[in-house]
Amino acid sequence: STSAYNIGRGESVSIGDIAKMAIDIIGKDVEVISTSDRQRSEDVEIPRHVADVNKINKLGWEPEYSVREGLHEMINLEDNDDI
Repeated sequence: STSAYNIGRGESVSIGDIAKMAIDIIGKDVEVISTSDRQRSEDVEIPRHVADVNKINKLGWEPEYSVREGLHEMINLEDNDDI
């Protein structure tokens, strides 16, 4: 039998939060612009999404990086000309 496992930190992080973290990591003075027409509709029943990681945690798996640390690693990989 096959099972699906959610991989994540079990925390909700918005796209705006990720953008702000990335700007901080790269050290640029960039403005994040959010428009109301790109917001989630008010009639949506689930305002935020969070991965339920209980199933994989029971197997002993824990994330090695915070969202910020993973983003920092990804940005550093993108800046590496050897890849």
